[in-house]
Amino acid sequence: MRRTITVRTRLDEYISVYPTLGVPTTYTLHEATLDNHTPPVAVVYDDVGIDEKRWVTHMEWIGGFLNDKVRLIKPYSSGWHFEDWRQ
Repeated sequence: MRRTITVRTRLDEYISVYPTLGVPTTYTLHEATLDNHTPPVAVVYDDVGIDEKRWVTHMEWIGGFLNDKVRLIKPYSSGWHFEDWRQ
């Protein structure tokens, strides 16, 4: 069973959030698309300790392909991302 949190923004929008520990994998991203939630859904991950530039670049690259279905979000910037989520 996948764990989901539903976030409601000030604009009364609902966002399905999948928290993950460590670095999200493509399996994690795929799992986030399997439930019947309105896309895009968010996968929130903690990037603290991810110092390898190639890995960070890879996460940004793959996120660019999935932006309409799944978005990779760092927890400390989630509030900013969620405010204009559907735009």
